[in-house]
Amino acid sequence: MAMNTINIEQLREACQNYIGCLPPDEGALAEMLRCELWARKVTVRRFLCNGIISSVQPLGSLSIGDVNTALDEMDLAGGITTGARGKVAATPLRVVNIGKRRLRIFGTLPTRLIRDCFPDVLSVGMVREVRIDNDHQIRSFLDQYGGLLLTLERWAGFECTLSAGPEWLELLGDNLDTNGISPGSYDEKLVGEWYVYSPATQHKKKQGGQWNKSGSADSGRLWRGWSSYNRPMYFWTEGGNPSSVRSARLSRDESARTLFSLSLEANAPIELSIRPLGTHMILELDAYLPLAEYRYLVTISDHQEIRDTQRSFSIPIEFWPNVESKLRERLGVVFKHMES
Repeated sequence: MAMNTINIEQLREACQNYIGCLPPDEGALAEMLRCELWARKVTVRRFLCNGIISSVQPLGSLSIGDVNTALDEMDLAGGITTGARGKVAATPLRVVNIGKRRLRIFGTLPTRLIRDCFPDVLSVGMVREVRIDNDHQIRSFLDQYGGLLLTLERWAGFECTLSAGPEWLELLGDNLDTNGISPGSYDEKLVGEWYVYSPATQHKKKQGGQWNKSGSADSGRLWRGWSSYNRPMYFWTEGGNPSSVRSARLSRDESARTLFSLSLEANAPIELSIRPLGTHMILELDAYLPLAEYRYLVTISDHQEIRDTQRSFSIPIEFWPNVESKLRERLGVVFKHMES
């Protein structure tokens, strides 16, 4: 069988035509991950990362950290599914109507297949967007690939998650009574000291309050420690650290919702910074959001920037009133207006 060789420039052109952009662009990286998962359905995270890095070598340089970060963000946004023992799986097609005839597309369906129905597919970071003229277009697309059309609120998961506040804290108390574990159950896994969450005060404003090293007299209820795998562990107690009292372990998502709830209880709602920029409102925060609210923002924003725990979202002005209302309702936040 005859074999043809191509040079780097031809390879770049082929990649540009196939994916729409070149690695290490986040859109290109996300598309490569989608295509791999579309073909494999389920794979091991390490194999997936190594395969992507090898594929990209002629076009650019990627580290395993770059790929893992992309996978984490796609998981949070609903673009892939991660599971136990390092497994990563393809996700079904979900189309989210954000308004103004704009649809955001999630799942591992490759963009080249979307273009068969919608020639103009926009890449919004790791999310795809199409704009429609009539409802028949989207019905035909969903019939072909078996997906669902969802509202933004349903996609985010608002229907099945509590808002931050007293009802959430009451639920945590009930769970502690029912499923609490004995004092010191995680001491062998703890590296270093316990940290306790303290809500912000009027005199010491900080988004998300702060985590302080525990002292013998600390009676806080939300606690964080670090495991030997350098991963945070979160716990809820009636007062006192998990080494000395019964506790219930929390996920990071549950911890984030608890953080906002405790701030509301202390009458010190978390403050988010906003500033206008052209046709968009820039929302800036340095507190982790609960998963539902984070997915809501990722879906409706046109651009996101991530720097460690600091994140910013660029939200179209026409959508901002609904976003502001929803975040106030769900998390009880207040907004600080900054100059552009």
